[in-house]
Amino acid sequence: MTQEWKKTEVKNIAKLINEYNIIGILNLSKLPASQAQNIKRNVRDHILIKTVKKKLIHKAIDTAKDNKKGLDKLNEIDVAIPAIIFSNMNPFKLFSTLKKSKEKTYAKAGDTAPFDIIVPAGDTGIPPGPAIGNLTKVGIKASIQGSSIKIIADSKVISEGEIISAELADILQLVDIKPMEIGINLTALYENGTIFEKETLDLNLDEYKSQIEKAYTSSFNLAFNSGYPTKEVMPALIGEAHKNALNLAVNSNVANSETIEIFIQKAQQQMLSVASNLPEDAKGNIKTAEPQETTPKDTNKEETKEDKTEEKSEEESTSGLGALF
Repeated sequence: MTQEWKKTEVKNIAKLINEYNIIGILNLSKLPASQAQNIKRNVRDHILIKTVKKKLIHKAIDTAKDNKKGLDKLNEIDVAIPAIIFSNMNPFKLFSTLKKSKEKTYAKAGDTAPFDIIVPAGDTGIPPGPAIGNLTKVGIKASIQGSSIKIIADSKVISEGEIISAELADILQLVDIKPMEIGINLTALYENGTIFEKETLDLNLDEYKSQIEKAYTSSFNLAFNSGYPTKEVMPALIGEAHKNALNLAVNSNVANSETIEIFIQKAQQQMLSVASNLPEDAKGNIKTAEPQETTPKDTNKEETKEDKTEEKSEEESTSGLGALF
């Protein structure tokens, strides 16, 4: 007969499953109890973790699966020491939060190397003695220099995926290398009918952001160059159309409120260009040289004088260039 406390536990877990949007399975293997308690305290504001026997977790999921489509797939996740996690955080943010809670630790015999482990060159601070022979045995290039053992070149001692021996584990601790991470391992999360496994959740955020920015730029360029109107592209398309219309109007000598100023500036430049090639007695009062800079004290006076000169030059330009037009 099933014990009453087990029925109550299953009922409570099923209730939590219905209350939270995110439900996940954790792997607590090789995690000391004290470490697990510390992590629970650090994340308890946003995450609830329940350490329950595997059979009770499966029964609770079976009890609540009718209310959450696809939830029963979590029962296919097989871990040695499971726990169930509840949260309303975004799945990727939740994974990142748990990942940040991990701590570096020394390797133990039987651990799998998480990456290629390289012992860097440098002074170990270890006094001369039997240690140099042990270093050499695991492939570390070392020599005695002065009062300590020095590693003379970077030395790869194991490749990713290989099993760490007891001998190598001792050496890595001796040279203070902590290749392992200790913490809660999230194996899978459920959200709204979808199961997210660890490989999907473990994102390189900088690379992901860069890919999104590149995709946005490429799609924007495609929409712009193909003339496809969207909220983001329309301002650029309108600006391009305005520029093309203005160029067409100017090249076709169509006068309007936007082109007239361009025509006047162009005529002014052409007039000054012609005037610069005339003899002095034919220029009248037209000035072809740039006006000299004035001191701040005389700025207002000079501007007033220049305005009058421009007005006069427009009137007299006809007499000076009359023979040309």
